[in-house]
Amino acid sequence: MKRSAWATPSLFLVFGGLLLVAATQATADPSALAEFYKTRMDEWRQAHRLWAALHFFLGISSIVLSVAVASFDFKVDRNKKIVCFAAAICAAVLTFLSPTNYSRAFKEAWIGLEIAYTGYLKDEPNAFDLMKQAHIDGQKSIDKAGPW
Repeated sequence: MKRSAWATPSLFLVFGGLLLVAATQATADPSALAEFYKTRMDEWRQAHRLWAALHFFLGISSIVLSVAVASFDFKVDRNKKIVCFAAAICAAVLTFLSPTNYSRAFKEAWIGLEIAYTGYLKDEPNAFDLMKQAHIDGQKSIDKAGPW
């Protein structure tokens, strides 16, 4: 089963990605390495969307549940406790995971690599080196996002 960038620890991605880049450079033509960068760019775009969706889902859920607890008169106290607990869980997970940081990091990585990849497609000078550097910078950006 193929694992995407958001599902694996970013430290593993850095070393695994750099090893794959080094192996690909040694054995394949530049178009194969460019295809690897395109795949990584697509993974980073998907990871950005996932983390952004998680941020909005957890944030809106915690707001709605908190407003419900404050506004509604629950007939059964147990129901109010369940809604309070759900609101607290959403807020805690939102705080713990900090999906905004990851979403932003993956977006920066994806856009930087996409700009370099577009330059490669246009045959701009030094585009291949810029693409390699954008990949490395993207991995560093993702690593700075958090402890995962």
